[in-house]
Order: sequence, then structure tokens, then C-alpha cells
Amino acid sequence: MTLLVEQEVYLKMDANNKFEMKIDLNISRNEIIQFYTDSQGMLPGLSELLSTTDLHKLIEKHIGTEYENALYESIACHKNVDEHLHLKIIVLSNNAPEVANGVATSGKCSKLVLNHLLNHSYQSVREHAKLALKLLM
Repeated sequence: MTLLVEQEVYLKMDANNKFEMKIDLNISRNEIIQFYTDSQGMLPGLSELLSTTDLHKLIEKHIGTEYENALYESIACHKNVDEHLHLKIIVLSNNAPEVANGVATSGKCSKLVLNHLLNHSYQSVREHAKLALKLLM
């Protein structure tokens, strides 16, 4: 019984250590892929120190990766995201509903982008955009 408890504590500590990792411009694709694979599709948070320009560079660095849409979802909510970035990640994700919903529910989305999302092919995206527009009024 004691061994089981020690193993549980070790696993909790290991999980917490993994989530201390932050994505910045210096992180490699391999580091992100390893984390993404180990956590079954999750990514660590983005560094709060990333500027809008850094976010653009981060997108360019990770285009075409298996985790790019998960990265776009994180970027959608970053404190330095802007309208141009929101439009860019929607286009680069080919209007993926998870990215579009991330943008619509980010609390940082402009009316222009929300109006664009009102025409999305997924109903959930249209509903989120409609709700976000009501909250802006």
C-alpha cells in the first residue's frame, strides 16, 4: 500500500513539473511534440512574455506540425493577441472549429472577426460568435 501512495505522489509531481514548461520562441518542435504526445493532445501554456510579433514568429515556426491547431487555440487567448493574429490562425487552420471556437470565446476577439465567424460552417462557432457579439454590446 505504501508503494502505491509513493507512486501516486511521484506521478502527481511529474505531471506538475511538465506543466511548468512554457512555450516561447526557444522551444523546439521536438520538445513540443514530446509533451503533446505524452499528454494526449495538450500543450503547455504560452509564455506571457511573448509579444504580438513573437506570436507571429511562433506561428511561422510551427506551421504544418501535428499540434499546430492546439497551438493556435492557445494563441487565441494570449494577452498580446490582436485582430490580425486571430484572422491568421483561422485561415491557417482551414477554419478548424476548435480554433474558431477558441477565437470566438477568447474574450479578445474584435467585432470584425466575430462577424466573420457568424458565417462559419459549424453551428457551435456561429453560436459562440453570436454570444460574444452580444457581450460586446
